[in-house]
Amino acid sequence: MRGKPGGGLFINAQLDEILKNNLLQTLFQPIISLASGEIFGYEALTRGPEGPLRAPLTLFSEAKRYHRLAELDSLCRDNILRRAHEQKLGGMLFINIDPAAVFYHMETPSGLLRAKEEGYTENRIALEFTMTEDLCRFANFIDLVQGLKRSGYHIACDNTVPGNTAFLSLHNLHPDFIKIDLSRTDDAAAAIQQSVHTIVQLTHAQVIAVGVHTAEQLQALANSGILYAQGNFLAEPAEIGPRPREEAISLLRKFAARPETAQP
Repeated sequence: MRGKPGGGLFINAQLDEILKNNLLQTLFQPIISLASGEIFGYEALTRGPEGPLRAPLTLFSEAKRYHRLAELDSLCRDNILRRAHEQKLGGMLFINIDPAAVFYHMETPSGLLRAKEEGYTENRIALEFTMTEDLCRFANFIDLVQGLKRSGYHIACDNTVPGNTAFLSLHNLHPDFIKIDLSRTDDAAAAIQQSVHTIVQLTHAQVIAVGVHTAEQLQALANSGILYAQGNFLAEPAEIGPRPREEAISLLRKFAARPETAQP
């Protein structure tokens, strides 16, 4: 019995097919230097096949529900490294990682990624955690992060909103990069600058603006102290490492040079 579409048996069967046949799609979205317009690196994104498990939030939620999270997480990382190597993508490679897969299945930092097998050294990889209040309640999360850093990986924190519980824990993590989502803050330049100032004072991390979907949002980043940006206005995710849109690069060329004191 296969079950109805969207039902438990159907979803479990879909997960099994996806994992056995590696039906995942890997996309890359550039992270752009606001100072030069050059590509600083790429964030790797995973999508399921067309159907109910296409969206990553649904895919990972159902994998966790059916105790397949570690298997899915590992397959995603292997795909990312292989496809990035095939394309010879330069710069930093940002890889999302689910801490539950690490905690619950006892993966160690040395076994987390087969990076060197795909031509990557650890210092070219930023492991990206989505900051949630639940994540901050994980026992030994800080120890996990510090172990990854000792192994040579960079650490990036996403979903950071100044003032919430997850944000306040950042000073203990010492991340290398912090992503601030423009869709979750005031687009006004003054508000962005205040958020960046708060982040830098707390963590000394480099700040990446994400969710840059309009020219107005990109313009608001001028002289904000933010070094890098990511979003569909700059370049949409694609299987083949995309180049930045010319309209966005033209706008970047108009930015005034940032004073050194504005940088983290």
